[in-house]
Amino acid sequence: MSGGQARAYELMVVLNPGQAELVSEVITTLKSNIEACDGTISRFEDCKVRTLAYRINKLRQGHYFLFNFTCNNQAALDQLQQNLKTNPHILRSLLIRCRDEISGPSPLAEKDSSEASA
Repeated sequence: MSGGQARAYELMVVLNPGQAELVSEVITTLKSNIEACDGTISRFEDCKVRTLAYRINKLRQGHYFLFNFTCNNQAALDQLQQNLKTNPHILRSLLIRCRDEISGPSPLAEKDSSEASA
């Protein structure tokens, strides 16, 4: 699909909150991987540390990050998915294709801002 219409994607990543010193390194790597697949990041949010629905690797909390980006290179996108699976610092990730590009604040960010003002 290289060279065609850019498709919109949303990526949610959950990192180990106990490894705060590695968070910026992992996020920088993810951003460079997205840009390497001819991607353009339209939204990046640090959704902070949240309680997990169930334990993952004996952890009760995870540090959530949200990326919205466009990409038109399927081979590079497949490589990004492989990197997400093999990175030991990433507890879980979810990459979905969206109908349209999203750039506004997410519902998580709106919820955090309303809780901060209350």
